[in-house]
Amino acid sequence: MSDQDFILVLIAQLIASYPKLKFSYVILDRGYDTEEIHHDIYEFFGIIPVIIRKKMVYPNRFTQDGYPLCPGGFAIKPRGIEYKQQRTKYACFKLCKKSKQTALFSCDYINEKYKFGYTCRTYFTDGYRKYGPAVPHSLIYRKLKPFRTGVERTFGLVKENRYRMEISNLYKGIDNVTIHAIEHDIVLTQDIIFDYIKTGKLSPVLNLNY
Repeated sequence: MSDQDFILVLIAQLIASYPKLKFSYVILDRGYDTEEIHHDIYEFFGIIPVIIRKKMVYPNRFTQDGYPLCPGGFAIKPRGIEYKQQRTKYACFKLCKKSKQTALFSCDYINEKYKFGYTCRTYFTDGYRKYGPAVPHSLIYRKLKPFRTGVERTFGLVKENRYRMEISNLYKGIDNVTIHAIEHDIVLTQDIIFDYIKTGKLSPVLNLNY
């Protein structure tokens, strides 16, 4: 059966098994990249889903990567996420000042004192997958995505033929699910140790140095 059918049950069991722990993120591969899963994990469990993204098509006034455009047509940068309001903030930071195309249009934000210039927001309710709490260009997504892709690269050779021999895909008598879990722990531990040696931080996104 599809992994998607069990992810919510698995998270519920995980939380029930460790009631004293607070789970902030769950990192999943692109097989879970659906609107329903993005919505349900965040709304039902209060956990931010960091899911490797499939290709998406954004509406007008957005770039292909999901950045909103300012009135002058420039892609603007994220300023952060307002979780209580369930929205993501963006600002232009007056980027058009550095462009040669500035003279071709009039901008009301260039000379104002407000340093962020033009600002706008996208709301989770308009699409958790596109505008939710861990959009692809957010700090959370960029920091945690390599943990998932590291596991996939390491496990890739083991499950190379999975679509032809899923049931019999064994390595030294160990089934593919167990191998996946073991490789996940190994890769994640190596990444955490490497990041700690390089930066001195226990977490790439949280202040846990206490």
